[in-house]
Amino acid sequence: MHATVDAAALLGEVLDTFQATLATQAEMVFTLEAAALRTGYSREHLARLIRTGVIPNAGRRGAPRIRASDLPVRGNNLGSQSRQRYNPITDARSLGLVRSR
Repeated sequence: MHATVDAAALLGEVLDTFQATLATQAEMVFTLEAAALRTGYSREHLARLIRTGVIPNAGRRGAPRIRASDLPVRGNNLGSQSRQRYNPITDARSLGLVRSR
């Protein structure tokens, strides 16, 4: 017995579901404690980023929250909107430059 599947339609459905999941996860809101666990930054540092406007407060005054899509990524310039991914080739090159000095 053989089954015929419309691969393009199936892939389209899978991608739609994946994009909806990503959008839902990006809208998740975390307490400062939970955000600290996820990012490695201290609760105090995250609170300072909210107070200074670097990260928008997704909660209310006295009960700050951080939206998942606004969580800072360690090593990135927090004033920048771009989130860089780890690049092992760039990392190896920068290590080579440090060792050659």
